[in-house]
Amino acid sequence: MQRSLRQVDEHQVQEKLIVRTPLGELEATTAVFRSAPPWDVSNFIKDIDRDWPKLRWLMGDAWHWDSVCQEKEKIGDRGVYGLQVHTFVDFWDGVRDGQSDRMIMDFYDYPEHMQEIFEFYSAFALERTAGLIRAGVDEILVQGSNSSMSLINPGIYRKFVLPLNVKISRLAKDMGCIAHLHTCGRSRLVVEMNMAEASFDVIEPLEKPPSGDVDIAEVKRQYGQRVALKGNLLTSGALLNGTPAEVEREVIDTLRAAGQGGGFILSTGDQVGGNTPLENLHAMVAAGRKYGRYDAAGRLVDLPGD
Repeated sequence: MQRSLRQVDEHQVQEKLIVRTPLGELEATTAVFRSAPPWDVSNFIKDIDRDWPKLRWLMGDAWHWDSVCQEKEKIGDRGVYGLQVHTFVDFWDGVRDGQSDRMIMDFYDYPEHMQEIFEFYSAFALERTAGLIRAGVDEILVQGSNSSMSLINPGIYRKFVLPLNVKISRLAKDMGCIAHLHTCGRSRLVVEMNMAEASFDVIEPLEKPPSGDVDIAEVKRQYGQRVALKGNLLTSGALLNGTPAEVEREVIDTLRAAGQGGGFILSTGDQVGGNTPLENLHAMVAAGRKYGRYDAAGRLVDLPGD
């Protein structure tokens, strides 16, 4: 394995990774920015027929996992220690060269390849899930940022995402671990499909329009007795462009829609933008603490009237 760094400008460094296998080289380049998330410039799978056998060899088929979560002690009782397992769509999007449209078209252009790769990855993901749970994680986060109806369609989801979600969530349940599903964007149908077949304990981030399509009050009424709901504060709305008072109003409205009776975690719909005003983030936390207090019966006793 060979790593090299190239300074593009004062704001960006690119890291190039070359992995040599008996079947040939794999190459991926990542752009790392001073004030933005990393971005894939190129990725391992440029040609499926040529490059997938190399990655398949690299991933192997005899997986071994550490017996202890080495970072968990840093969190202790201050939070929930979870590690992620990607959905198949997110895994493939993470190794496929090109934009997400190329990844999507693979399901139509290479159906036999994608079925074989899905079956291999499913075995890997289940082994990873069991290994993480044995090592002592508090929860398994099924990472499905690119597995929403904002990017793929219900047919791809039902064939290449849902079956593995069902197996991972049931395995976690059988092993006594929390199973937590993350899906960005339009996720209303994702909630319905997983609630019908899978065994998740938590679903997030339940984004509202325009970035999502979730009515949190409706989801709470329909599923709130069976699963914990997390999120729904819009990162591109009041938090980014509003005032602290407007952020407080959104917190109140969200708690009123989904908080009564418990089973709700107040949170942003996803990570906040780097230019989100700090005073708005403070307002969100302060409002959650002010209005999110429950009595013994599960009532939010400090919520103001309509």
